[in-house]
Amino acid sequence: MVRHPTVPSLLRLVSFPMVVTFILLATVLQLAHGLTIERPPQAPHVFNDTVESVEQLEVTLLAAEKSAIQQILDTVSLEDANFDNTILPYVQNENIRLAKLLPIRVYDSGDLATAANEVYANVSNAVRTVFASEPYFALVDHLYQANPALSEEDEIVLKDMWNKLATSGLSLAAGAERDQYLNKLKRIEDIQDEFFANLDSPVYVYFTAEELDGVSPDTIRTFDNATGANAGKLQIDILSNDNLGELILNSVNETTRLSIFLAYERQAPANVPLVQEMIQLRFEVAQLFNFSSWTEFAIQNTLAANIEAVEDFIADLRTSVAPLGQSEQAVINDLKSKDERLVSPVGEKDIAYRWDKDRYANIERKTTDAVNDDEVKAYFPANVTVPAILDIYAQLYGLRFDRVTGQDANELSPTGKGSDLVYHPDVAMYAVWDNEAYRNACNDPNDSHFRGWLYVDIFQRPGKDNTGFEDMFVPGYYADGRRQYPSVQIVLSLPKSRGDEDAQPTLIQYHQLASIFHELGHGTHDLVSITTYARTHGTSSVPTDFIELPSQFMENYARVPEAIKQISKHWSSLSPQAAEAWRKEQSDPDAPLPPATMPDDLIAQVIKGNDFGTGFDTLASISWSRFDQDLYQLSSLDAIKNTKVAEVYNKDFRSILAIPDPSDLGQGYGWGNEVSTFGQIVEDLYAGLYYSYQWCLVRAEDVFYTAFYDDPFNSAVGWRYRQQVLQPGSSKNVSSLLPSFLGREPNNEGYYRYLVIASLNTGGCPAGSLTTAWLNTEQGGI
Repeated sequence: MVRHPTVPSLLRLVSFPMVVTFILLATVLQLAHGLTIERPPQAPHVFNDTVESVEQLEVTLLAAEKSAIQQILDTVSLEDANFDNTILPYVQNENIRLAKLLPIRVYDSGDLATAANEVYANVSNAVRTVFASEPYFALVDHLYQANPALSEEDEIVLKDMWNKLATSGLSLAAGAERDQYLNKLKRIEDIQDEFFANLDSPVYVYFTAEELDGVSPDTIRTFDNATGANAGKLQIDILSNDNLGELILNSVNETTRLSIFLAYERQAPANVPLVQEMIQLRFEVAQLFNFSSWTEFAIQNTLAANIEAVEDFIADLRTSVAPLGQSEQAVINDLKSKDERLVSPVGEKDIAYRWDKDRYANIERKTTDAVNDDEVKAYFPANVTVPAILDIYAQLYGLRFDRVTGQDANELSPTGKGSDLVYHPDVAMYAVWDNEAYRNACNDPNDSHFRGWLYVDIFQRPGKDNTGFEDMFVPGYYADGRRQYPSVQIVLSLPKSRGDEDAQPTLIQYHQLASIFHELGHGTHDLVSITTYARTHGTSSVPTDFIELPSQFMENYARVPEAIKQISKHWSSLSPQAAEAWRKEQSDPDAPLPPATMPDDLIAQVIKGNDFGTGFDTLASISWSRFDQDLYQLSSLDAIKNTKVAEVYNKDFRSILAIPDPSDLGQGYGWGNEVSTFGQIVEDLYAGLYYSYQWCLVRAEDVFYTAFYDDPFNSAVGWRYRQQVLQPGSSKNVSSLLPSFLGREPNNEGYYRYLVIASLNTGGCPAGSLTTAWLNTEQGGI
């Protein structure tokens, strides 16, 4: 039975005259209060929490969780169990819990952040305990086995609830078997904590200044003098700042590069037995649920669906990408053989080894490209480029982003203080709406066309995570027939200019544009999704081998010349003050200003300059995927105990990446333990599923080259992609979304065009492909 009509019919429960009255009233109030932007139908979140308030939140949420479960148990018998009385009350309480709990995760420094992290962990752990109720599972299991007629979204929610309860241990016999399972889960969590804690230690190398020939003197001056047995040398933590990249790229002494490479590869040796133990624990968990391997257990709810599909996928990519890697290897071999500055060579002079790869790949890029990074980033001032990227999203997806500042923020804030609407002054807040063209095309007077709140947080600050990510900290859902709108944060970590942003703005490097497009791709997925429940909204609960697709798809726009033109503006043209500051940097008060937008020839150079190394990068990803499968497909304890994980890792990399390494110098495959840094092998999301990165990318490029390559800004296609792929979240069978949009099953052809590889099926790049259209401006991936 369908309880909630699907959107937009649900919205038609409100009468047309009521909507007109509401709109007129809202317009009058908006004008009366001086609001310069359209007033959203939902107030934004208020960030005025205190340590005391988040601690009280813990008490409130846990009481509500216990009450929700108990109320179901008190009022529902096994014979009477149905979706409305058994599942619906729980997920409705879950909607509210997530909307109240998730926002405290945004705090990133001080006592409030410490308290918030503790409360979040406490509530999450307690909810798992309360949720894992044997009487409640009996009701859910009875309902699930009855296979009632439900809407597609309700059916998905029921299955998801059953799976989560079953894998909490409740499908196992109470007593020794269940206790054994729970103990294994606890040990898995402990291993994850230990693994990442082991990576927090510095990795020191020691060199004389002479051994660091080629490294910038300014960089060398930052290193400390060593003491003790290494007195007379410099002590360098290769994990600090950008020391690793600086040394590997610029050291002319190959023995120095090899020493640095081995120091990195041999860090955290205590993680090797942890990985070994993790593989065994997960195999034992899979066996408890009658699966032959961890991969077989983990893959059951993915798009790949079975091991054979993953094996075919990895094999096809490996075969197709290998020639590109071989051609890149030939280039760096040649560069090394001609390197007149090379000092203290290791192995063969005409063979570039793994410790040589980055140095000679960088030389190749500079030789063929000759683009000055400072010249390029001058065209990407953050205060212009980020809003311009939002404009591309607006154009493609039929959206409008209203920046909330000043008096508008005060008017919209429930406290009357605009400063309460952001968790840090650097955060830019936007109200996100459908644009006029999309509204007119939809022609639905009952839709408010508001989509939610976006928070763009791009600058570094103390205590902030240095990685980029997107987080939907308030989910979207329906409550009592009314839409609750999502709130989404986009987080990056760009060094902020010390000056006035209007005069000397923060500048974005070209390679960082892909990250901005990527995270906003996730954000848009969460903003435009329309589902009944929080657990099916946007990125929530989509399979691991789908979740990165929308974000990887949008990275293509960092390689589209028209898009680069649209988001570029030389910072000297921002204001008279900026022009003066730029001329001061040139030491010429009369210097002519550069073109305001990036010239076409520079755009072509910039895109082309990021190509070399794509083969290496792709083969490295395939190597990780192969290694992940090699471990998690093991199907016996003896096989696991006899597997030397570090050696398997190194063997897979030597075989697939195919760059010579210490094994070519007679050291075998036990020469290092880079597996100790491969965090995804122990993480829950990607264990047994690492192939998902490439799986998503292949499908993202299929979407781009099939539907957008010829016309990247076609809004009609963008709207259809929004409605058919992004809007459902996981409220529909996700495996049906791409075939519905593409009109066929996904394939690898677009991906091979992305890499400029001739497909095995076509014997060459298809007409109109990257080769024929963009050969002079683009030759591959990132």
